[in-house]
Amino acid sequence: MFGRLLESRSIQQKGSGELSKRQENLRDPREVSAARAVGAFVSFYRRAMGKTQQELQTGGEGVLTASALAMIEGGDRLPTEKALRFLCDRLELSAFQAEQLRFLAHDPDRTDEERLKTIMPSDVIHGTALFIRPPGDDSKLLESAGVQEVWIVTKSPLTIKTPFYEMMRDRVTIGNLRFTYFLDSETGKDQFVELYQKIIKDSEVSSLSRKGLGERLRCIMVPSTLTIFGFILFNPNFPGRMFGRSVLMDDYGLTVGVIPMDKPKVTAAFQLLSKIVDQLVSAEKLVPSNVHPEQVNGIGTCQLIRP
Repeated sequence: MFGRLLESRSIQQKGSGELSKRQENLRDPREVSAARAVGAFVSFYRRAMGKTQQELQTGGEGVLTASALAMIEGGDRLPTEKALRFLCDRLELSAFQAEQLRFLAHDPDRTDEERLKTIMPSDVIHGTALFIRPPGDDSKLLESAGVQEVWIVTKSPLTIKTPFYEMMRDRVTIGNLRFTYFLDSETGKDQFVELYQKIIKDSEVSSLSRKGLGERLRCIMVPSTLTIFGFILFNPNFPGRMFGRSVLMDDYGLTVGVIPMDKPKVTAAFQLLSKIVDQLVSAEKLVPSNVHPEQVNGIGTCQLIRP
């Protein structure tokens, strides 16, 4: 999506190594790449809002002039810290989107290790596809789409930070949606217990919801090898309605990248996870409140957590 924006500009290189005169004022190739990426990023989100450069700049006198905005979008200069704050506010960027913009703007000063972990200018310049959905929209979709159950495989996505905690709390205490997390046995347990206890003590949660929380929010600890790649199954055990997606999550456990799973992958994932669920749930029925680890054939040690 960003690549097409770059192609449409006069700034785009007409031949290998050709730069605009203003770009030549930037100190090194990394500054040039960062400026071009920032320009494409800002232009994309401005156009997505349906605003012109002048409309975006209006109200920002003394912060970012019209000519400065044009130069930033044109890839001819990098924004100052003050300009970055202005752009994040005026473009109404989410926390994750704002973080991406800052990474791009500060790329010339980042180490290669830091660049490897996050977005780089080349991702934007080459048009690498990014699917970013605001977490609030995702929560609404779960409800409106009639999703009844969700199985989530990840290392440790649970959070008690605002506003993400409130989203999770409302998901599991309002309506009939049930979540089962399959978390890394080495890192996920403490975070799950902390989240569970916070919901139980939350004054916004009704006593009825507290009583049913154990059935609405379950956690199964699984071998680390199972959580290398995160994915989600929607409506497992509902024939004809099950689908899945591979996900990339940020440090808050929010989905920031989505790749739909094809039917064979969904089926294989369901067969693997249902094997774990069936054995652990059956063991708990035989011995109420059973929390002992179970050896699941072909998978390893798994444990149903009951805080």
